[in-house]
Amino acid sequence: MNTKWHVLLPEALQRITKTILQGFIMKNSLLVRDKVQNEFNIKSAKKARKHKASSKPAKGIVPERMKRPSYKLEENDEANILNPNYMLTDREIMMGQNLLRKSFPLMNGLMSTTLGAIGQLDVMRGDFVQILHNGGLHWVCVSNISRRSGCVKLFDSMFSGSVATSVKEQIASMLCELDSDEIEIHVQPVQQQTNCTDCGVFALAFATAVCFGYEASNLSFDVEKIRPHLWKCMQQDRMEMFPSKRARPTKELKVVKVSIYCECRQIHNKAKDSMARCDTCKKWYHRQCQRIPKDLFAKKGVTWTCRSCA
Repeated sequence: MNTKWHVLLPEALQRITKTILQGFIMKNSLLVRDKVQNEFNIKSAKKARKHKASSKPAKGIVPERMKRPSYKLEENDEANILNPNYMLTDREIMMGQNLLRKSFPLMNGLMSTTLGAIGQLDVMRGDFVQILHNGGLHWVCVSNISRRSGCVKLFDSMFSGSVATSVKEQIASMLCELDSDEIEIHVQPVQQQTNCTDCGVFALAFATAVCFGYEASNLSFDVEKIRPHLWKCMQQDRMEMFPSKRARPTKELKVVKVSIYCECRQIHNKAKDSMARCDTCKKWYHRQCQRIPKDLFAKKGVTWTCRSCA
């Protein structure tokens, strides 16, 4: 029979059947929609949790906002920066480094100085400039530009003949991927400050000279103008070369060799931790890194094997 089935049905029955069919189709459509929506919600929730988890800094990883925090000028900044008896804090130092990074976006380093004390500075894999705090009341600048692997320049406006242990540790943390067991710190014969508070301004002046391609050891900065210049740069939101003139170094470059040890590739800080030598590989390791029993250091003639050789 070629006649369609709905033609044979009474009109009322056709309407009832049509309504039932529409309801059935709609019900199934809603079920399918809900199922799809639920699957989408589950996937979205998983993505959200994954994103949330990934956005949390893992151990040893510092988020960008903490690496290079941004600051705005405040009411007392002018008086502080222009005051010759005021020592720059990490805030003013970071503001200056941010200006340099704005002009030299490909330059590595220029990170928050507060990260150095907790060993969270980035590992440097290219040319870098970084201002460091020496753990006391002094700022210095370091850079590896125009130096071979494993060597860094140290620009210290109050060099006393030795490199602070904290500075050595911070440099080692930035160069921890070195294959060598030794780092060379080339102390540059730069201009020395004449007071106890200009170290931060000099550190920024050295960093600026390095970024602009100058040899800081061949420059003599105008002490009377460097603070007003820094304030001007912060006002105009652009770092420029500090007022200076060419000058010959009055001292010779000094090379300080620093040994690094252990799986952490750090120096031996006697004030922090003891070290033990593996009887197999003959390498030295920090007690905390290898969790070496304290009893080992109390007895003489006791041998010990590191985890790699055990």
